[in-house]
Amino acid sequence: NNFIKTIFLPKSKCLVLDCDNVLWGGILGETGYDKINLINNNGENEFIDFQKEVLNLYNTGTILAINSKNNLKDVIEVFKKNKKMILKENHFASIKANWNDKASNLREIAKDLNIGLNSLVFADDSDFEIDLIKKEIPIVKTLHLPTYESEYNKDKLIACGFFDKMKITTEDKQKGKMYVDEKKRKDLLEKVTDIKTYLKSLKMKMKIQICKDENLDRVEQMIQKTNQFNLTTIRKNRNEISKIIKDKKNYSIHILSLTDKFGDYGICGLSIISKKLKNAHFDIFLMSCRVIGRDVEKAFLIKIMLEVNAKNNIDIFYGKFSQTEKNSQVKAFYLDNGFEISKKDKDSTVFSFQSKNVKYLKIPEYLK
Repeated sequence: NNFIKTIFLPKSKCLVLDCDNVLWGGILGETGYDKINLINNNGENEFIDFQKEVLNLYNTGTILAINSKNNLKDVIEVFKKNKKMILKENHFASIKANWNDKASNLREIAKDLNIGLNSLVFADDSDFEIDLIKKEIPIVKTLHLPTYESEYNKDKLIACGFFDKMKITTEDKQKGKMYVDEKKRKDLLEKVTDIKTYLKSLKMKMKIQICKDENLDRVEQMIQKTNQFNLTTIRKNRNEISKIIKDKKNYSIHILSLTDKFGDYGICGLSIISKKLKNAHFDIFLMSCRVIGRDVEKAFLIKIMLEVNAKNNIDIFYGKFSQTEKNSQVKAFYLDNGFEISKKDKDSTVFSFQSKNVKYLKIPEYLK
């Protein structure tokens, strides 16, 4: 049953947790951080075991968030002062501890993380809260956990199958931390009024490499799943990508990794160029939505054109934009980077760029 879910159901990205009688036993507002229970009435380490399983999900790529009717300072105090807690504040990419209704909080969490509501799984022990979400936001998956006098919450979390994965990449393992790091970036951005000052303060470092077989899992994942910053949305499977990697005469395939002072994004960009005579065609150019808007996409494009031109003596670069429901934000990407319209029809546009002009393109100084 879980195997079928893994293949066919929309992927769950984020586990949103209530606190009282879910992460710990008892009511925090009544007992205080040092009197909450991490064992159940039978003396079993139920809440510790549950937190360990949640941490395991985090370490394999699940984003964590909190949606709790509590005072925020009280919840933070638990993470900072209760030494028995397995989970810490820095494991959570969004914490909504307030007295708003939980449906509103879930909408805010999805907005904070820039993911769809159908990517959320909401776990709570309250019949009322679970029923509220089922009625108000039915696309959010719910996990009704028993009270701590009954069966293990850990077992129910494992059995739900919402976060099962067929394959886990290095980037998947880092994803939970990536979203926590992104929260830190947003917090910093709110304090800075000049965007260039902000981007410079991030101390971004790009790494561009020729794609190798060892990168196949991640590259296939990006090609199959990236929709927003994807110029052509061409899908290729593992075997097709492997053939492209080996065919150096006719193709150039590059991957981009990015780090900044907050953390590592892993492999977050991909370019596949097909070479015909003295022309080079960007068959695929895509970026993770987590890194767009920082001129990384511009720098990636320029560096690839410089390298491909130097090795192949290219006359013209061609780039194509194929319209989909989700990629309208990159409609003008090639135009914004010096390309000209070469051909246009209803759903796609082909752009061209004279390679002799590549040397005039400038990479922002805050990108290394």
